[in-house]
Amino acid sequence: MNNDNNTESRSYSYQIMGDFTQKFPTESSSLLQNVIFNLTGSYSKESSESYNKDHGDNFFRYGHVGTFH
Repeated sequence: MNNDNNTESRSYSYQIMGDFTQKFPTESSSLLQNVIFNLTGSYSKESSESYNKDHGDNFFRYGHVGTFH
């Protein structure tokens, strides 16, 4: 119930898509007719992070982490 310490979040999303279609001409004497070649590719990447807005990546500010000698 302490809204001042709620986390903040960031998320990133990347998407790339490609499509290539080639239609070959038909000839009446050809064995194959209406031939279509289709090549499709896709890539996506997603990342996110959550952190305290006051402390961020400084883990020593979150509290006691142990005793070092």
